[in-house]
Amino acid sequence: MEELPSKTVSQREQFLVENDVFGMYSYFDASDIATQKFMVEIQRDKQVDYLMSGLRQLGPSFSSLDANRPWLCYWILHSIALLGETVDDELENNTIDLLGRCQGSDGGYGGGPGQLPHLATSYAAVNTLVTLGGDKAFSSINREQMACFLRRMKDTNGGFRMHNMGEIDVRACYTAISIASILNIVNDELTRGLGDYILSCQTYEGGIGGEPGSEAHGGYTYCGLATMILINEVDRLNLDSLMNWVVHRQGVEMGFQGRTNKLVDGCYTFGRQPLVFYYKEFIQPMIWYLMEHHMCHKGQMKITRNMLMMKVILKTVMKMILMRTAMRIQGVITKSIIRQPMLAGGFNRFLIASACRDMCSCARRSLMVDSETS
Repeated sequence: MEELPSKTVSQREQFLVENDVFGMYSYFDASDIATQKFMVEIQRDKQVDYLMSGLRQLGPSFSSLDANRPWLCYWILHSIALLGETVDDELENNTIDLLGRCQGSDGGYGGGPGQLPHLATSYAAVNTLVTLGGDKAFSSINREQMACFLRRMKDTNGGFRMHNMGEIDVRACYTAISIASILNIVNDELTRGLGDYILSCQTYEGGIGGEPGSEAHGGYTYCGLATMILINEVDRLNLDSLMNWVVHRQGVEMGFQGRTNKLVDGCYTFGRQPLVFYYKEFIQPMIWYLMEHHMCHKGQMKITRNMLMMKVILKTVMKMILMRTAMRIQGVITKSIIRQPMLAGGFNRFLIASACRDMCSCARRSLMVDSETS
């Protein structure tokens, strides 16, 4: 009898992660309400103290991040803002001063004072200053020089370089266009050929890779989709395939993986944003359009095929939300996620993927009906 092949390294690591995660789920499920509440509650005051102290001074173990100072400012200040807090005048002025010294004379921000301007750290610096707000923060950004820097990073293939003579990838495209959008300096020169470049990075799986020919990746998919939305070319992507890829990146542990057959990672939960972007950019505007143009006519309800299609879309969206809620209830009440993680996880992905595909089909049919009746 032929011996079965042994598990690969990836399979063994996946098993260990699942074992750890479901062990924590089991412990949580067996705990009393007070313990459960404590486990999931953010220790807000401690978080704020930690963030404030980090903004003032970091220990020597952070020396390896010397070229990421704008990123540290952004992560810390954005977290503080999410917690509904603000920094005092001294910290605000010190942050603006630091970022001012990171700004290159020819535009862009480096990872630290005197360092090479880079699109990633420019993105972090601009977002930090926008988070701080106020005239001093805004006026510290040299918009004219930033526009020159972005034009220098533009490549003839439509994409952008991360820095002078640096790599060209989807991440650079997103950071460049995001900066330009925030500072209101987007023009035809920056967007020329950009959609073609992003489109060439969408893979057979549906996700978007870092560059043409690369494997689909959660971070690059977010960057690519966001870029296409910002330049109003998102309809050129294969959105059905993209959404299918995104929802299938959720593992049985309920987290999200960055690539196919990889371990789940907390950072990739952010990769769920493309679904939100898609809903906001397509389904929601379509619903408002139908409501405005077809639901009311001279004060009376006007029944049309578009109205019926709108109901189908709304029903499908609600179906997806209700199925997700039902899965959560099922997991809590019957503990099926603990007892049968593979079944529950697979069924969960199947439900979401099915609902998303239904929603895409409804959207397409609605557009066809609208064009026929107009």
